Amino acid sequence: CLTLDGSLANLQVNDIGRFWPYSMASNGYDWVTANIREGVVPSGTYKINLSAGALESGDIPEGAVDLRFDLEGVTADYYAPLPKVTDISGSAVLTETGVTINDMTGRLGTLEVTSDNVTINEFDKYDQLADIQIHVTGNSREMFTFLDLEPLGLISPYGIVPSAMTGEGAVDASFKFPLRFDLTLEKVDYWAKGAFTDATIPKVAGDINLTGGDLKVAVDPKGVTVDGTAKLNVVPVTISAESWFSGPREGNRLYHVTGEIDEAGRDSLDIASPYLTGPMGAELRIETTPAGSASGTVTVDFAKTAISVEPLHWTKEAGVPGRVSADLDVTAEDVATLSNIVAEVGDMKATATAVLKDGLLSSLTVPRVTYGENDFALDFTQAAADQMNVRLHGAQFDLKPFVVATYDLNEADIDGPEEDRMIDIEVEVDQALMDDGLTLDMVQATMQIEGNLITDGMATGKFAGEKSFNFEIARNGETRTVSFISDDAGSLFRGLDLYDDLRDGALKLTAEIDDTQESRPAKGTIEIKDVRLVNAPVLGKILTVGSLGGIVDLLRGDGIVFATVEGPFTYENGVFQTKDFRAVGSIGITFNGTVDQPANKIDAFGTVIPSYTLNSMLGNIPILGTLLVGRQGEGIFGFSYEVSGGMENPDIDVNAVSALAPGILRRMFFEPWDQDDIEPPSTNAPGARQNP
Repeated sequence: CLTLDGSLANLQVNDIGRFWPYSMASNGYDWVTANIREGVVPSGTYKINLSAGALESGDIPEGAVDLRFDLEGVTADYYAPLPKVTDISGSAVLTETGVTINDMTGRLGTLEVTSDNVTINEFDKYDQLADIQIHVTGNSREMFTFLDLEPLGLISPYGIVPSAMTGEGAVDASFKFPLRFDLTLEKVDYWAKGAFTDATIPKVAGDINLTGGDLKVAVDPKGVTVDGTAKLNVVPVTISAESWFSGPREGNRLYHVTGEIDEAGRDSLDIASPYLTGPMGAELRIETTPAGSASGTVTVDFAKTAISVEPLHWTKEAGVPGRVSADLDVTAEDVATLSNIVAEVGDMKATATAVLKDGLLSSLTVPRVTYGENDFALDFTQAAADQMNVRLHGAQFDLKPFVVATYDLNEADIDGPEEDRMIDIEVEVDQALMDDGLTLDMVQATMQIEGNLITDGMATGKFAGEKSFNFEIARNGETRTVSFISDDAGSLFRGLDLYDDLRDGALKLTAEIDDTQESRPAKGTIEIKDVRLVNAPVLGKILTVGSLGGIVDLLRGDGIVFATVEGPFTYENGVFQTKDFRAVGSIGITFNGTVDQPANKIDAFGTVIPSYTLNSMLGNIPILGTLLVGRQGEGIFGFSYEVSGGMENPDIDVNAVSALAPGILRRMFFEPWDQDDIEPPSTNAPGARQNP
């Protein structure tokens, strides 16, 4: 029988093995004496009551050993090759079944480590078990550097550089493992829960920095979870993430990010759009695999966003609901497919599928999109780096926003497009809606666009299902030739918001667009056969002032029929200009001057011949006809007019004397001078581009 009772002081921790009977928990003896080093036991007490042969047999009864002591400056090599915990202090209790350290403090590098309880127990069994509960505080850089060390490796796989992190953190952790030298991480039962404040992770995803993070992190043998708030660049977001260490999703990582992105946020994330004003809600849920693929969903809420897509002439005001959702799949080769796209934004509804390669749109398929009076399908493919193909087809396309109050023949910069691209467009729709309630049926068109410039193309269609329309445009060096041919000039002019008072008529218009000049002016000729003019308030006012009330009544009724309307013109920035333009029918009219559509003004002069047929007969008399009638388009029985001002109510001036004068004299004495012939735009103008 052995009974001991006493105290001890200034015992070196390295000498503990001299006082620990090896037969009492041999595994514990080996582990403690090898891994708990340095430091001293400044004081302690012990009580031992052993029966004879207990040490030899290792059968030590309960309560036989009670050793209580303090520790100072101890070092623990708890799991090589991880850094040791140093400067450990605390109070310990050693019994026949284990050892417990209470109120422990220590350091892990610059991190502070504390614990209410560290236990090594089951001395009476073959394998002793360590049960460690610790609390660690310090800067996030050191914590994440530690978590990234082998064999942990918990940080780098996420693309995080621990040395670049800032902020503070606090972690509670638990470790339970057998005291064996062949210990592997798989045999450690552990968990850790941490909170990190003001965390910064540069380049957390590409060029996106995470700042101001308040994050909660949990780790166990199954995986890692992260929850909290932060900023991605300047965008406040809520973040959750999960990674699996085992099971069917081993190595997978799930990210869930939600936030509201304003204009500054879109700029910072490099997703700025000229079409969006105001904040938009965004939610991304994506799961990655070790093979490099990923899948998930993305949702964007546009309820607070004002949208104005000028190329489509479509808008949505802020406060009007709007939502777009899609499934996302990304291959290891960075090919992303957005499928099951559902868009319900304002009055626009669409379904679609898109493919992106290297972050750029490769193809887009829209089986159906409706908005306003549109109902069509769209197919887009990126044929080459600078070549796109677009096919628009379906039931109906609304052309009204593209033609009403549009005056530029082309808005492309004279210096060329900012982006060197080519677009081939193919259109096939049942009907196209035009101004004044008109429709163009069975529309087929092809266009080639370079930059923002339509270089070549054609379009065909039917007015009222039977009257043809043909359009062609073709590049010719530094100019483009344009032609419009239609069996219904009135419908075409009204439908394109050019002139509302024509009915019927066979049109032939040819023009040449000069692409060497900034405004891209057009010069050409118009010829319309058998056209009817109705209402025509400006002409009506001219005729009224000229005391031709009967013709005005006819104009306001069924209209006046002209056998021919023809003349040259130029068109530039919405300004129509002509000289020697004439209309020949039951009356004759000449027109010289300008019509400014953007300003809604007119400035012109000409001649009205009430009985054109009689005048023409007189004009056919040799020599005398020339003296009486004058040049083509005039007659002896007529009057001159001048018109200027606003289109709705212009000022009219009629020269009554001219009604009695021969045409040649009227032109000499009563019509304004300095009216040069309209010349075609010069391709040799200063600064004009030359043919290659």
